[in-house]
Amino acid sequence: MSLLALITGASSGIGKAFTEQLAGDGYDLIVVGRRLERLEALAASLPEVTVQVSAAQGQE
Repeated sequence: MSLLALITGASSGIGKAFTEQLAGDGYDLIVVGRRLERLEALAASLPEVTVQVSAAQGQE
């Protein structure tokens, strides 16, 4: 069984740092954030784990 983590706010700041740390620890990831292009770039930079990307839209 693989480890799986869900990180919100993953495209920058603390969320990105958690994402990189958990990937380094071998977790597969579900990353959520507002900036799809940043999430996709982050996922591409973590080839050692499976990363699912989800862009969330805020209400205006």
